[in-house]
Amino acid sequence: MQSEVPDSTRPVSPENMISAERLNAECLRRRYLSLLEKAEVFPSEANWNFIIENRMEGLGHLLLRKYYVSRLMPEDKRSIYHRQAIRLFPEYLKAVPRAYAVDVAYSDIQSDPDGFTELIRQASLFDANSLRVMVEERGAVELAISVLDVFQPEYNSADAVAMRRLLGALRSLPKLGRVEERHGLFSHDIRYYCPAGHSNSSDEAFCTHADCRLNIYGLTPEQAKAIDDFQERLEALESLLRRRSQG
Repeated sequence: MQSEVPDSTRPVSPENMISAERLNAECLRRRYLSLLEKAEVFPSEANWNFIIENRMEGLGHLLLRKYYVSRLMPEDKRSIYHRQAIRLFPEYLKAVPRAYAVDVAYSDIQSDPDGFTELIRQASLFDANSLRVMVEERGAVELAISVLDVFQPEYNSADAVAMRRLLGALRSLPKLGRVEERHGLFSHDIRYYCPAGHSNSSDEAFCTHADCRLNIYGLTPEQAKAIDDFQERLEALESLLRRRSQG
């Protein structure tokens, strides 16, 4: 069968047209993708600005590596390129589509946990689904709790469902401590042993040792409060969504 030759005189709808600027940006994106694979190559400020202005997807995971390498380098060893990566990578995450930014930011939570939390805060990348995976599958409970207070730009009913599932995961953490009954000849005592093995009265929800303070789930009072505060925010969101659906 002979293929039909496109009619160059046939009008083309504007949405099917590719501008010279867009083509040039794609060529540069491909070039950046190749260059950024090299460990020694870092974008210049002009490169960063072009990448951000054009919301270039596909570069995120390589740029994330540049960000972490820069952060983990001793401050007195950082070049201007390292400092630019630290300053401008969060701006990149703000510029690209949110779903892509979330995929990039949550792809590496181990290299630099402090850098991860900084990214989530700076770019407002709270994502309940990703945090639940951190809790249930990646064992990063403390790290997930550390960003529970971060807001995302806007919410819908699907977000509320995801947040409710995250809360469920946080409320069903395995018990790491234990409560034991101790029987003596003339005595009976119930003790709470925290995850670190410290003995406490059974009336204590948190270990009384000043350098411990863990409850039976391995949480500090501050972490437990962060979960309670998150539940309050979720309930407020669910209330707002109900009112909106009722008109």
